[in-house]
Amino acid sequence: MKKSKLEENSTITQVTETGQKSEQETINMSDEQILAMNAYNPIVRAIATGQEFTKDITDTEVDIFASISILAKQIEDIKAGNLSCAEATLAAQADTLDLIFNSLMRKAANSKMINHFEMYMRLALKAQGQCRRTYETLAEIKNPRSMAFIKQQNIGLNQQVNNNAVPYVHEKSIKSSNELLEAQNGERLDTRAAGSTIGTDQELETVGIIDWGQNARRQNTL
Repeated sequence: MKKSKLEENSTITQVTETGQKSEQETINMSDEQILAMNAYNPIVRAIATGQEFTKDITDTEVDIFASISILAKQIEDIKAGNLSCAEATLAAQADTLDLIFNSLMRKAANSKMINHFEMYMRLALKAQGQCRRTYETLAEIKNPRSMAFIKQQNIGLNQQVNNNAVPYVHEKSIKSSNELLEAQNGERLDTRAAGSTIGTDQELETVGIIDWGQNARRQNTL
């Protein structure tokens, strides 16, 4: 007996979940949830699109449940790290692109009109470029590049910019060795001569000679 549309959608949901949802969980879902899950399921959408192209290969319509089961298995293998299906797909696509390139080049060579020649050549070179990129992707999967992680340290310096500041006039701070002294007030040559005391500051008068022997005798007496 043929299944109803709702039963088919429920079965599709169970197949595409690949064990993530039990049948009981699917039963508890509403009809709208089941339809929405299938409509937005990438596997279901891929199969729905692929059904239109597989007719030209098999000359018949492929069973949707069998197709979903196979595609879901391939996706699970890729998620587990098994890329054999992806490698086979890329290798087959690269070979197909090379066939397209050679077919278009033959058509270009047999063209009698310049516009046809240019069109075939342009398409042929596009197929060639796609073929090269497909092989590059395949080589990247087979031999992934090693990632180098470089530790970088950024050191920021505090800097203040005064846009409206008055221009600074550099003053001469270091005098040359042959510059004449006493050119300005307060500059004098050091002659090493003792200066005389003045009367205005008695605390800075010249100290008399100290008798160190007499001081020592006083300390002993005490």
